[in-house]
Amino acid sequence: MPGKVSVFVRVRPLVGRESHPVIAINEEENEVTCSPTSETQVMKEELKLDYGFQFERVFGEKSTIESIYRLSLSHLIKDFMAGHNASVFCCGNATSGKTQTIFGEFPREEGLLSRIAQDLFARDDLSYEDVKVHISVVEISHSGGVVDLLEAWPRPTGDVISHEVLVRTAKEFRAVVNHAQRERCVNISINNEKALHGVRSSAVVRVHRWERVQVKGKEKIRHSALCVVDLAGSVVYEGSIPDMATLKEMTYINNVHTSIQYALRAVEEEKQPMETIVTGSPLLQYIEQCIIPNRGRKARSVLIGTVSPDNTQANNSLQTLRYLERAFHLSKRIV
Repeated sequence: MPGKVSVFVRVRPLVGRESHPVIAINEEENEVTCSPTSETQVMKEELKLDYGFQFERVFGEKSTIESIYRLSLSHLIKDFMAGHNASVFCCGNATSGKTQTIFGEFPREEGLLSRIAQDLFARDDLSYEDVKVHISVVEISHSGGVVDLLEAWPRPTGDVISHEVLVRTAKEFRAVVNHAQRERCVNISINNEKALHGVRSSAVVRVHRWERVQVKGKEKIRHSALCVVDLAGSVVYEGSIPDMATLKEMTYINNVHTSIQYALRAVEEEKQPMETIVTGSPLLQYIEQCIIPNRGRKARSVLIGTVSPDNTQANNSLQTLRYLERAFHLSKRIV
């Protein structure tokens, strides 16, 4: 992995009745171009022919979860298993494929979490006594409410750490994640036929790993933390003036996305997170441990943006690409 923070883009295929793509990619040059048609109203600006962006790596519609994992996350997970704290954020507008990328579509298609599970338990030389892995999955709404998605999961006596479940195999890890995804609430709050309806909550999977290691002839316990976050879907409101509740929700979600940018910068600069835009945000509090250095080991972070190629989503796609571009520039200290 070239840096402590990496930014990637996944452009999903056209689905359903979508038929007019306005997103083109060049995987060799890692470039994305958005070319809205004259029928597309690009908000608050004069329509341009092309909007170009470049990132660390771009994945097209034929990319598989296996290739995305191998090229974007495999090194981060190796660092996590070596004692580095790590975080993965997936952002994009609603319906762009965020949740499918992270969780998959159980039972038809696996997501990145399934591949993470495979690597976490791949070493045959480690026994259950050598390594312990705890997982928690919560849903955090725009209002700050936190729902434990594993509340109904059976937890043996002695295995309970607030919100967490002990898992011993990749199969158990996947079962826990699939259970949480089935329990997850979908909060639809923008009820306007001209607005894009979407998920108004973030799902956070947090993994703690402890490994018994030998350091200079002495036995020690090495701990690291990993967060995988399916961020609430961003949206460009295209209806009439929204009501106050909707405005507050949209402002909160936009501020959370801005705060994530500064969290990524803190990872890149190896500093404690600076004061965030959203004071007291449960989401940021929940992930804070994963974005700070761990006993001298640098934290690692990956931001994956998902984009819809259809012309009807051009405004939302441009918003996502610009957000990713700002995060990419922040992480690379480009002024």
